[in-house]
Amino acid sequence: MSPVLLILLSALLIATAVVLKIHSRKAREKSGIPEGELIHADSKLMMLAGKPDAVIMRDGECIPVEIKVREPPKSPYESHIMQLAAYCFLLEENGYKVTRGIILYRGKKARREFVIDYDTELKAKMILAVEDIRNLKSRPPRILDIKCDFCSLKKQCEELEKREKTERGDAA
Repeated sequence: MSPVLLILLSALLIATAVVLKIHSRKAREKSGIPEGELIHADSKLMMLAGKPDAVIMRDGECIPVEIKVREPPKSPYESHIMQLAAYCFLLEENGYKVTRGIILYRGKKARREFVIDYDTELKAKMILAVEDIRNLKSRPPRILDIKCDFCSLKKQCEELEKREKTERGDAA
C-alpha cells in the first residue's frame, strides 16, 4: 500500500473519530445525562453490586445519578430512592465521599431532577430494606426476565423457589 493511501486512510479515520465524538457529546447533552464517569462498585459487607447511570465528581465528592426514562412524578418513587441509596452506599464503601445523589426523570413531555441527601437515616433504611428482602420467606411471583440474569438476588430467589417446590411436594 502506498504511503499516500495510508495517510489518506489515517486522515479519514481521524475525521470519523472526531465526527463520532461530536455526535456523542450532542446526543448526551440532548438526553439530559450529566457528564461523569461510570463506576462499578460492589460491597463485600452487603453482598451488593451496581453501577449508577452516571457519577459526577465535584470538589472531592462523588454524586451518583440514576436516570429514569419516564414522565416525572411529583416526588421520587421510594424504590428509586432505595436504588440510589444503594449506589451511594456502594460508592461510600469503596472509598468515595458521598453526601447526596440525583434521580433524573426524563419523560417525553417533561424532565425533573431530585437531589436526595444521603445521610445515616437513608443509609439505615436501605440496609433494612436489603435485609428484609434477603429474609423473605416467600417471594413475589417470578417473572422470567433478562433482568433476572443480572440480579444480585438471583441466587436467593432460586433457593426460595426450590424450597417452595419442596414444601408443596413438587418434583425438584
